[in-house]
Amino acid sequence: MLAIANVEYIEATPFLVIALYDRYLIDAIIEPFESIEGAVERLHDVVARHGQTAIDVWTSNRDLFAALLQTPGLNGIIKHPDDTRDTLALIKQYESILYEVHDIEPIIKRPPLPKWRRFLLALLLKLENLIKGEGKYDCEI
Repeated sequence: MLAIANVEYIEATPFLVIALYDRYLIDAIIEPFESIEGAVERLHDVVARHGQTAIDVWTSNRDLFAALLQTPGLNGIIKHPDDTRDTLALIKQYESILYEVHDIEPIIKRPPLPKWRRFLLALLLKLENLIKGEGKYDCEI
């Protein structure tokens, strides 16, 4: 039996994503991430619920890996994010539902500054520097 566990993000909200395999995907868990200790405890619960005492856990999260190394029964294995992409696929699959259930607000990206404003800003910064004496005077505003 194998578990793949990672902390994945939707916008700025972290989620603990666990995919449990026994040849095929047998269980998938997505829940809000609270702490590394809580994630390890949740992995223990999943393992116990499926009647196992020890399990291999793949992760690409370094903090989770460090906690798994200190935990008996959970054999933490650090993997490249390409090897643990199943957790990202799971969170993408349920993304719209998670937006609704957890009231996640989308991050609005601001457009880049137009060229004419960048030019004007650079000109004003040069003028400010000239007025201040180009570092010659102690002038804090």
